[in-house]
Amino acid sequence: MKLSDYVIHYLAELGIRHVFVVTGGYAVNLIDSFHNEPRLKHIPVNHEQVAAMAGEAYSRFAGLSAVITTNAPGALNLLNGIDGAWNDSIPCIFICGQVNRSRWNRSKERPGGREIVDIVTITKSITKYSEYIDNPLMIRYFLDKAVYIAKSNRPGPVLLDIPLDVQKANIEPNNLVGFNPELEKINTPDDDCLKTKVKHAWHLIKKSKRPVILLGGGVRNSGTMEQARKLVEKLGVPTVVTWCGFDILSHDHPYYLGNIGSYGNRKANYTIQNSDLVLVLGARLNLRQTGGEPKTFAREAIKIMVDFDEFELERCSVKIDLPVKSELSRFFDLFFNLSLQYLDIDRWRDKTRYYKDRFTEILPEYYQQTGSVNVYVFMKKLSETVPAEMPVITDCGGNLIWTMQAYKVKEGQRVFSNMGLSSMGYSLAASIGACLANDRKPVICLIGDGGLQVHIQELQTIKYHNLPIKIFVINNKSYGIIKQTIESWFDIKSQDELEKRCLAVSERDGYSSPDFVKVAEAYGIPSLRINNHKEMKDKIEYALSWSGPALCDVTLDEHQKICPRLEFGRPIEDQHPLIDRDEFKEVMIVGSPVKSSEEISGI
Repeated sequence: MKLSDYVIHYLAELGIRHVFVVTGGYAVNLIDSFHNEPRLKHIPVNHEQVAAMAGEAYSRFAGLSAVITTNAPGALNLLNGIDGAWNDSIPCIFICGQVNRSRWNRSKERPGGREIVDIVTITKSITKYSEYIDNPLMIRYFLDKAVYIAKSNRPGPVLLDIPLDVQKANIEPNNLVGFNPELEKINTPDDDCLKTKVKHAWHLIKKSKRPVILLGGGVRNSGTMEQARKLVEKLGVPTVVTWCGFDILSHDHPYYLGNIGSYGNRKANYTIQNSDLVLVLGARLNLRQTGGEPKTFAREAIKIMVDFDEFELERCSVKIDLPVKSELSRFFDLFFNLSLQYLDIDRWRDKTRYYKDRFTEILPEYYQQTGSVNVYVFMKKLSETVPAEMPVITDCGGNLIWTMQAYKVKEGQRVFSNMGLSSMGYSLAASIGACLANDRKPVICLIGDGGLQVHIQELQTIKYHNLPIKIFVINNKSYGIIKQTIESWFDIKSQDELEKRCLAVSERDGYSSPDFVKVAEAYGIPSLRINNHKEMKDKIEYALSWSGPALCDVTLDEHQKICPRLEFGRPIEDQHPLIDRDEFKEVMIVGSPVKSSEEISGI
């Protein structure tokens, strides 16, 4: 059997149905082998970065994906998407074609020929496993090992680099050596003292008066969403999420309070900041979640953090009172073996319900905006209109934050982005992967005018396959979040001063965008534009009604703000614009980490 045929057959045996590819001279054998495997469909895209991001999103639904490209420039173009999978702990298999073994002496400092890159060495720091395959007889071993590592413990991407002459080699499949993780003892977890720690955690939770559960992306990645929901409801504990945990609970769940952090919901930030105990499940407490001063995060609370990755427990910038190294599934099993009970914290539940009722990011005055669309009003209307079975994938920057602040997730709905790396153009690429993984069912793609231009060529991929991806361009004709950052960091007081200071963020200073309605028409994709609130509902419904792809250009005011947001080193409960100080004192239970606003006004 030809080795490249074996590789493609192996991927099909894993249950993968689509492989994202960009062909090239040193991948032609691998691509050609699709002829011999009817269970696999190759999906050509127009840039390797898109292949990687589409594969990452495919894995979120199908459990595993594969991407095949050629070497050198093709392999290097994968890096952005590989790192995104690494940051968000998504299992993906990346396979690169490489030059013949005879053409490359890997021991030399630099390659001695054309189109040669040591992609294995380059990707060591952003993959769980990266291997150059120089022995055809070891192909099964390396494939087995790569798949095992990609999916085990904390998941992540893996890469195999296969030279052209190895791809063409003849092998006898029945004689190939496999990989046995038990023999090699890879990542064997240390479970000592875990039962004691779980009991201690329950003891601390029972004693607390204002407990909070924080759910992160590790909950979904570990397949423990049902256990997490059961825990929340069994104890009746107010629950907040990180962005990676955004869609674990429906947003109308009685104990759901929103997502925390610098750009989080006020109600969620008030909840976690006033707590006396936080149980952190599958979240790493980075600075976007805790604010720039980690010592102010949940400052009067006992912190219990459960994570399988010991590195995350050790490097956490917040002092963890009870670190628990454990897979979440194992933690839940042990926890539910205890005599759990609904907690007697009615006053605390009432307080958090007040937060939920009182604080919203969608203010009444937003509905009065004319001449353009207020993005918070749009997100509310979109979330009311999109059915629960339709995934929503958002991009980066402002449109990501607006989604996280204002979109309301229904029961069972998926709403996500690549949160760790957050690259421009991700949502368009990811929508392709998600749509194919979900049997070509409709997907919502939210993307900014800047992000769409990064991967605009993939409109052709979407059109060619007639994928029912509904693209909503959140169009403020600028890099709005960068403009707002400039305004804050340089303490700019007026719009005129801001426009003079900005560079490379709007049409006045170098950045520009095309008419996306005309661009979509050029690709043969139906398109329309939402200009104001009056026509918003009907046009959203019209875009969703088309059977194939559609593009809807949503016209925002160029000066649309992100609100609320954290500024000037304040703790996360004190976002800008600041609420009335008398009300703030009533909202807060714990003391302020600063004596007055003047103390931090110069930071």
